[in-house]
Amino acid sequence: MLELWVFIKENFEVINLLATVLLTLFIIWFKHDFNEKSKVADKRYALKYQACMDVLAIVDAKFSNMSWSNDGGNSQLLISKQDVDIETIRRCHSSLYLTCGGELVKKYNEIMFSEDLQDPTKELHKLRCLIAEELCFENVVSEDSKYTWCGYVPFAKNAVK
Repeated sequence: MLELWVFIKENFEVINLLATVLLTLFIIWFKHDFNEKSKVADKRYALKYQACMDVLAIVDAKFSNMSWSNDGGNSQLLISKQDVDIETIRRCHSSLYLTCGGELVKKYNEIMFSEDLQDPTKELHKLRCLIAEELCFENVVSEDSKYTWCGYVPFAKNAVK
């Protein structure tokens, strides 16, 4: 044991330099690994965010092409149509499946593939709440069934008149 202490004492500068180099290399490796994981997380979040925004636009397009009535179905409401191309829908669908949680995907599928939504604005509100949760937004979605969805805005560029 005494010999070890003598060796350390005689070679302290070399041992210290070696330890410093090894610690520096470890720190460089750790920072690089952390930065790479951070870049992947940032890209994943951006893809998730875009998928969620596309989901809302696609659901808006679906709603704009549905028949909306007032007074128990006696009069049709004026709705401005919004189109979306199939490529956008499919890209969004794939991105959603790759980046988002099961409840959000399930709600999206219920809205998109249901032929008879009983209360579309209520379903849209639920979808928005799930998106807000998925994107880690807090307390941003309020429920107001009268203004949940904009079907017709008279001053909009493509508004039906």
